[in-house]
Amino acid sequence: MIYPFADVPDEDLARAAREGDEAARDRLLDEYKDVLFTCVVRLTGDRELAETALVRGFVTWFRRLGRTKPPHGIRGAMYRLALDVSRDACKGRRPDMARSPKAAAEEAEELKACGASIGRADRSSQLQWVLAAVPTRSREVLVLIDVMGLTDEQAAFILGIRPAEFPAALARASQEFLKTHQAYGPRLDPGAATDGSKLRKELRGMGWESAPWHFAVSVRQALRDRRQQSRGRGRTLLMLGVVLAVALIILWLIL
Repeated sequence: MIYPFADVPDEDLARAAREGDEAARDRLLDEYKDVLFTCVVRLTGDRELAETALVRGFVTWFRRLGRTKPPHGIRGAMYRLALDVSRDACKGRRPDMARSPKAAAEEAEELKACGASIGRADRSSQLQWVLAAVPTRSREVLVLIDVMGLTDEQAAFILGIRPAEFPAALARASQEFLKTHQAYGPRLDPGAATDGSKLRKELRGMGWESAPWHFAVSVRQALRDRRQQSRGRGRTLLMLGVVLAVALIILWLIL
């Protein structure tokens, strides 16, 4: 499969980072932190969960970069990083149906009937909840295409789908998004029909997320902590080796 991204500047930064240039590493981090944070938030539906997962993912990615160059390009590797940490973060998690947009709308109607004043529901939050309830592969297709703005060819590459099979995957994702919205989304006004294309247009209109201001600092600190832990383990192993060698020499002299 032909690599569908043009990221020569990123390749140069990655090469410099591998050689120990921390400024190049920080430029790579700054280049991708908001992009990938948006991607992971949309895939997980939780900003705090996305932050924790992505910090861990960046640390692992940069440590591996010190040993070997990513085999499929920097931009491709970054998007795959986002998918991997999102899948790990979502393992065993299920949407809380009691907090679905449909359940919230029904509760709001009951409160209004009792005379309570209820504000207008946030549509972006509703869409995010519905998106998080879509099956994983379809959710990834929708996020890469409608949120990240990738081409079909680029999304197919990231997901490991044959380009010829991608249109069917996108159509299936759109249909599953619609079905999930019909099941758990807010009740529509009579005559206000919707379809998959309208929902995807709304998804595109949700906009991007910005990583927390301290995100880059958290990644840098985690990398330093890992480096110190590795050095500490190395010193411990060295001392054990010296002690073992001395013990063997003493035993050899005695025997």
